[in-house]
Amino acid sequence: MTQKDRQETQVMLHDILSGWRAGYESHIEVTNLALQKIEKHLEKLNGTVASQQKIIDQNLPHNIAHCSQVKNIEELKENMITGKAIRNYIYGAIGIMGALTGILYVIFEILVR
Repeated sequence: MTQKDRQETQVMLHDILSGWRAGYESHIEVTNLALQKIEKHLEKLNGTVASQQKIIDQNLPHNIAHCSQVKNIEELKENMITGKAIRNYIYGAIGIMGALTGILYVIFEILVR
């Protein structure tokens, strides 16, 4: 390889790397602009959320003691607990009956054979 070939290769590599670097830097710039746009949008949303949260905190009670429907809520809660207890009792009874039926069937089969 002659000196002239080396210089041409160096110039070619320099041009390729310069083009790659320019593309890379423009990509970073576009990404930064997009991130700034997203950040501005999030700041706007956060301000809206904060103002709505303030309104909610001012207008809504934080527990049921201040609610006008406390009696109805307690009644529903009581019915749900009772309904759950009954459902669990029924499931337990069905399970016990199934187990007893199986045991009786096994005993019957043992006695009959």
